Amino acid sequence: MSVDYLSEQYESIQLICFILEDLHFAADIRNVQEIVSMMEIRKIPRSPELVEGVINLRGQIIPVVNMRKQFQMGQRENPKNSKIMIFSKGEKSIGFIVDDVSQVLRKTQSEILPAPPIMMIGIEQNCIFGMLTEGEKNTMLIDLTKAFSQRESKILEAMLAQT
Repeated sequence: MSVDYLSEQYESIQLICFILEDLHFAADIRNVQEIVSMMEIRKIPRSPELVEGVINLRGQIIPVVNMRKQFQMGQRENPKNSKIMIFSKGEKSIGFIVDDVSQVLRKTQSEILPAPPIMMIGIEQNCIFGMLTEGEKNTMLIDLTKAFSQRESKILEAMLAQT
């Protein structure tokens, strides 16, 4: 996905900004159902490494992925301050653990720069589709639906089918 993705579908895009370590990311807000504070995550025996476990959110069982693990970052010192972004895909939901959620922005195509190819190292191909710059701060635009390998996506889809 590239910045052209925006021109094909929208004149502007509303983004939810989140932080992992000292990196800033933004994702299309349309698929984000809600943000919740860290809560008890129940481990699932023999679950894939990318799956942290499941949460019970008002009676709905939601698998949770730790984005720090997904992007091969170290553990957070105080994970109790983390947030869970609940992402909806159809009638199914998945939670993404992030360090913090900072703001909601609306940006036009002219404000979004292409992501430098070097940024793709260690991150699933095509999941970073642009970049925002504000002074010294760079924010990577991420398509959360493409942040996983095909194998990981199949695992998550199988888990979602069971919830």
